[in-house]
Amino acid sequence: MPTISNYRGIIPAISCPFTADHRIDEAALRKLASWLAGHEGVVAVMTNGHTGEVFSLTPTEHARLAKAAGAAGIDVMPPHHWLRFGFQPSQALAYFDAIWQATGLDLICHVYPAWTKASYSSGLLADLARLPYVQAFKVGQREMSKYARDIKAIRDADASKSILTCHDEYLLASMVQGVDGALVGFASFIPQLIIE
Repeated sequence: MPTISNYRGIIPAISCPFTADHRIDEAALRKLASWLAGHEGVVAVMTNGHTGEVFSLTPTEHARLAKAAGAAGIDVMPPHHWLRFGFQPSQALAYFDAIWQATGLDLICHVYPAWTKASYSSGLLADLARLPYVQAFKVGQREMSKYARDIKAIRDADASKSILTCHDEYLLASMVQGVDGALVGFASFIPQLIIE
């Protein structure tokens, strides 16, 4: 099974097509996934992301379903209540550890925008980078000075970890700062342009 640490390139956050009666359109989903996988430079496909049905599942359901489906890793988003109430760094470390203990899968740290209460400090990102099971960071700070500091903190802590931008609105500007690729929804629509 591949690991996230091998994933240095473009990862489309795939959209899930539905039929007119609100069921998953499996044929269309297979066609889209196959088309995306056929692009050289696409190294993985992210399913069930934060624009999908992810919030209707419990953390345990997410972990079990991902593992049963053969996932290489899990994109770990901050719990929704952190956006409103914040968190302590020890809570974040315990959260990642609990997910890894439940699955044994590699983890991608999903970094929320700097202005949210769920934003990780550069120091916390360095601590997360030192965890052996956190293999990649999906960085979306939306504040470029913090973005640069955070990339440096992750690289200084463990340069082997993959850093993937998710700044859809200024993708090129965020890619030229030494990241390993991108994990973005736009890649589901225009993968070749983003790869180039």
